[in-house]
Amino acid sequence: MKELRELSPREIEHDNPEIRRTDEMARFLGQLYNREVAEDETVTVIRFSQIVGTMF
Repeated sequence: MKELRELSPREIEHDNPEIRRTDEMARFLGQLYNREVAEDETVTVIRFSQIVGTMF
């Protein structure tokens, strides 16, 4: 967890390659959640990765 303004460009681009700056991410999140999102708000970065192969 960190403030939106503390996200690195890599963390931002990982979520959406078209977004590169924190102000763009704030606008995107504002549209997603239908409310204003400020750069000093706390966000949680969650990454998912593909699992290749099976155990069976």
